[in-house]
Amino acid sequence: MLSAAITYIVGTWFKNSEIAILERRLTEHEKKIGSSLAEPAPPSIDRKSDGAATPLPKHRADFLRNIQYGWGDAQIPLTLSGSVATTTDRLRVVLDVSSPMLGLGMSFQPAQFVLIKELKDAIVRGGRIEVQLVFRAVNSPNPGFSPAFFWGDPEKNYPVMPMNKVRVRLIGGHGDEQHIYFFALAGLGGQPITVLPESELDWVHQWRAQDM
Repeated sequence: MLSAAITYIVGTWFKNSEIAILERRLTEHEKKIGSSLAEPAPPSIDRKSDGAATPLPKHRADFLRNIQYGWGDAQIPLTLSGSVATTTDRLRVVLDVSSPMLGLGMSFQPAQFVLIKELKDAIVRGGRIEVQLVFRAVNSPNPGFSPAFFWGDPEKNYPVMPMNKVRVRLIGGHGDEQHIYFFALAGLGGQPITVLPESELDWVHQWRAQDM
């Protein structure tokens, strides 16, 4: 069970069902969650800079399967890996991240588009790739966050908030996209980052159904 202090903090944000799910997952002491999240997903606008999330494209792709998250390490707080299902000449990894608006309960703010990495070498079917999504800053641009974890390059200043809805967008060389969803919490139960995968979330269908 979560401690009284943690329950108090998280309880102000989560519905009872989400707390129960989180308690069960943490009790099992799972440091890595493996999940087959490879719903072929929508695709993209060829955007190269960070900022407001872009409209979602219509074409779907299936670049990675057997998705796994690596978390629990303060130095490498969160990675995403998977086996390559479709060969492509390049693969861009970007995130749409939304966190709660302070003082507004469970109301989440519009998602921000964060460029994580561009893999410019050919991604060949049958291989496996791993991408670090969250980084720990040595010199934090936000001294109030301790320890300071950021989505992508800390210099771009996209801090990991206590709760985060995330859409991973894997964008191929022709603009086709695969989307993967998860929920990330920072500093819960002594873990730098904790992940709930797509299969345990009830808001994913809303993100799939419409642009943010």
